[in-house]
Amino acid sequence: MVNKILIVAGTRPEIIKLAPVAHALGKVATLCLVHTGQHREMGAAAWQWFDLQPHYDLDVMEEDQPLSVLLGRLLQALHPVFAAEKPDFVIVQGDTASALAGALAAFYQHIPVAHVEAGLRTFDPTQPFPEEMQRVLISRLASLHFAPTAQARDFLLREGIPDEQVIVAGNTVVDSLKWLLESGKGRLPEPAHKALAQGRRLVAVTAHRRENQGERLPALCESLKSLVARHDVEIIFAVHPNPGVRRPVYALLDNQPGIHLLDPIPYPDFIRLLQACHFIVTDSGGIQEEASMLQKPVILLREVTERPEAEQAGVVKRVSPQTLLEEADRLLDDEVYYVSRCQSPALYGDGNAALRISQGLVVSS
Repeated sequence: MVNKILIVAGTRPEIIKLAPVAHALGKVATLCLVHTGQHREMGAAAWQWFDLQPHYDLDVMEEDQPLSVLLGRLLQALHPVFAAEKPDFVIVQGDTASALAGALAAFYQHIPVAHVEAGLRTFDPTQPFPEEMQRVLISRLASLHFAPTAQARDFLLREGIPDEQVIVAGNTVVDSLKWLLESGKGRLPEPAHKALAQGRRLVAVTAHRRENQGERLPALCESLKSLVARHDVEIIFAVHPNPGVRRPVYALLDNQPGIHLLDPIPYPDFIRLLQACHFIVTDSGGIQEEASMLQKPVILLREVTERPEAEQAGVVKRVSPQTLLEEADRLLDDEVYYVSRCQSPALYGDGNAALRISQGLVVSS
């Protein structure tokens, strides 16, 4: 019987996707929430948006910390927590360093691991880096795998994961997004509100992945400058706090007319921005899912995606920073094409993923 469940999360996306799981499990088991601090400020705020308070804050982040050092600090910080709490299950989500460390630390203490959003694959260990390898490793450590889609389940089975350990639950981001939309929380950022009042169309932009840092990020900034030169659009760029992103973006785009650089936007407000925008430019995985539910086209700044369902449905299209402008112009100028890019069915579930995960954990015991 599952009496105590410990959830490890450290980044904003993890918390957003695990919040509905925490609420569902809190009704049937004793719950312990561990915030690793991988996203210090963004993560702390994310717990609050969903009326949750972590029992532990490990505060592991240091500036310019190598991945190997981060993983070591996470393992060292998690060990005494697991030893003291003695949970029946540890839950991790996705593919972050916090998720890998949570799964590995639990494995070392013979604690079963449940992996939420299991089975996503690009089959290229360098893209996204290091997330692809991290989620593959978590699959070897977990004993219960909650796949968001049937295709993710198939990938796990091909890797030799026993069928009885895999449950297609849907994606918990749908649970969170539905709850948020129904709650009425969030408001449109002021620059976006003003742009719409002036009859401009909005383009929402995010970029944070390692493969887009370096030479690709300046190319993205130049394409965004060309895009606002049309004078009928304005860009809201939510700039990631990573110095490798923030420094070049502000150096190239600060005070650029038509481009508004904002600190990370609170999730409820960010969802209101996605609702209001014409399309989205991003390298995010989770935004592909949110855009699908909101039926907003995504220009994806990646060479591969672990969410092929959204690409097959047409809501996501991969481009390079250099070819972004061509696709953006088409979305702005070709109404028939734009509408075709907005037609996405319920790719990631019905909003009951957290309930299925809760039931799956109870049954597994």
